[in-house]
Amino acid sequence: MRRILFSLGIATLLSASLSASAVSQRLSQIVIHDLSSQSELGEVYTKWLNESVVYIITTEEEEYFRQLKSDKDRERFIEEFWLRRDPMPETDKNEFREEHYQRITYANQNFAVDVLPGWRTDRGRVYITYGKPYEIQKSESGEIWVFKLARGLFDRRPGDVEFVKFEFRDNKLVR
Repeated sequence: MRRILFSLGIATLLSASLSASAVSQRLSQIVIHDLSSQSELGEVYTKWLNESVVYIITTEEEEYFRQLKSDKDRERFIEEFWLRRDPMPETDKNEFREEHYQRITYANQNFAVDVLPGWRTDRGRVYITYGKPYEIQKSESGEIWVFKLARGLFDRRPGDVEFVKFEFRDNKLVR
């Protein structure tokens, strides 16, 4: 069962390797949710949804989570959420979860702007979602981050990759 969940998790992650414009469009559609409507979830769960996993939770997962009635069910959901993403479920640690929280920490330390925490900036969002860029092209007008992503799980030929680029000017994502 874990192998199936692992395969589904990998397929989900790899399906993120869309064209650059589709990826940029998806990122621009992510909205930090209104905290006032989350009071029934409790502060811990609201923070988990709106900060910790806001960029990686699927719409379906989020809708399901919001319908849960008890904290016990929410805790079970969170445990299963990370298990579905664990690349090596046979080990004691969850490498995906550890990497994800390390990315948030890095974003907060390196991409904060004024009073905006790093995870809420465009650079932070891209870094948390995709990790360290394969290449950074710097110019006077800004930076282009290049990511080397594997194509879809089933149509992939050995060595078949896609390069996705994000351009930043004045700490803002422009494409």
